[in-house]
Amino acid sequence: MRPDRTATACRAFLGGLAAIALPALALAPAPSPAGVGATPLASSPIRIRPTDLDEDGRVGEAAYVAYLQVGRRDWLDSIGITGDRVRALGVALEVARMEVDCRREARYGTPLEVRSRPIKVNRSSFVIQQTVRSRGDCEVRAEALVTLLAVNPSTGLSTPLPQAIRDAIATKASP
Repeated sequence: MRPDRTATACRAFLGGLAAIALPALALAPAPSPAGVGATPLASSPIRIRPTDLDEDGRVGEAAYVAYLQVGRRDWLDSIGITGDRVRALGVALEVARMEVDCRREARYGTPLEVRSRPIKVNRSSFVIQQTVRSRGDCEVRAEALVTLLAVNPSTGLSTPLPQAIRDAIATKASP
């Protein structure tokens, strides 16, 4: 195993996609607004596909980004923030920032899961903490902080987060 190579590859790949803070994100529980959860709200099982592997047989860094997207979508669905509901509220949710730290390699056949929980709500955005873990031993394979921004679909400019989204995060996030 070459964790330094994995982190370097992750840093290189994601450099063009998002702001990266490697080698450590320090995802310890942070103070959060009332109702924003202390425990994961969604746990999404992930099946590694052969196309997710790099030339050395490890899960490639792009696959981790895709796994995190699945976890975010499952989490949003679990709190009732579906694509249709977001559109009905007159906004779009876009990834504004993504910090990813690739911790350990995973290989084909490793059962993975993505755990997602909100940690902060701002005027126009909110932050989700996500981890990709092995399902058997819960070993962290990757960690991420993802900021979702509410934007006006017509102008592409940020807009205040609708109260319905704030309420869904706060209500569903309560321990």
